[in-house]
Amino acid sequence: MSLFADEFYGLDTSAKISAAINSLPPDGGIVDASRIQKISVPIQGHNEITDDFNSTIFVTKPVKLLLGAVNYTTSADPVFSLSANFSLVGVDRKATSLLTKNTGKLFELVGSKDSHIWPANGTGSPYFSIERMTLIGNGQSCIFDTSRGVRFNEGSIRIEDNIIKNFGSVALIFGKSVYYIMICNNYFDDNYGSIYLEYACDSHILNNRFLQGHDATDGPQIVIVAPNVRVSGNDFFGSDNSSEPDILLKPIGSSTDGGWVWVVDNKFGAERETFNPKRSRIAVGSLPKGHQIKPYIPESAPESPVSGPTTIRGNHFLGPGMMFLVGISRNKEKKLVTFITEPRHGIPFKG
Repeated sequence: MSLFADEFYGLDTSAKISAAINSLPPDGGIVDASRIQKISVPIQGHNEITDDFNSTIFVTKPVKLLLGAVNYTTSADPVFSLSANFSLVGVDRKATSLLTKNTGKLFELVGSKDSHIWPANGTGSPYFSIERMTLIGNGQSCIFDTSRGVRFNEGSIRIEDNIIKNFGSVALIFGKSVYYIMICNNYFDDNYGSIYLEYACDSHILNNRFLQGHDATDGPQIVIVAPNVRVSGNDFFGSDNSSEPDILLKPIGSSTDGGWVWVVDNKFGAERETFNPKRSRIAVGSLPKGHQIKPYIPESAPESPVSGPTTIRGNHFLGPGMMFLVGISRNKEKKLVTFITEPRHGIPFKG
């Protein structure tokens, strides 16, 4: 079933969408909100209608939501509370945007750490996607955080063809055993961090563009605990202030931490690079002292080794930064990982 959200009563966009979702059958359907445009129309006896998301939208049945060419704003936390499969689709990533004004999350996956899979209501294999959107963190907030006990096993999370910018936390935080994840063709710009992958988050990070944040406190763009992560075909550009790497492998003590990772055929650009001796493009080891993932996730123990094979191959390194830096564990135990890399075209690098 497909319903048009503009045909339902509501004082703002979120109220209209909620009314349409509530009218869908238990098996769910499509809610088309693309006909809701920029509006500010006084209604007799009521507040004026706006294009804002001022209240949380509760998705309790499978829904595909279509948004129009509108710059939405939101003060809700979260904007979407999801206990069923959900897909959010814009018109174009420069035409449809969502700006958050809060310090919370845009999406909250509702579940229990004791349940085997999300969604909690068991409506098919778990699925969540965001496509063709601009998501703006306004210097705070995150898109979602599944580190607080929600399990998402043997499903699919797809983040594709979006602009993701100005998040004051790591934008995408994937907790333990959230898989399978596809992040492709996105533009990450000026975030505290872009992606955090906890243990056993099987992921493909493909053909994205990463611009590191300008603040000296901004962190790595991708943090990987591992295993089973492939990072390929991406462009990475550093910061003129932060000394953090573009990619950090962060063991925490499990038998495969930091391993079974492929970083292949990426470009590490020279733009905004300085001769900062503390910066490398890829680093292995703990987070720097005093640095933490926001929202808070514990740091690695300093002696945690990389415990599985890792391949770094065919990447194009430009500029003065070191290609990679391997942290040495204090207990000096033998590592199982071998790094292979091929600098191309005689481009000079430091290290």
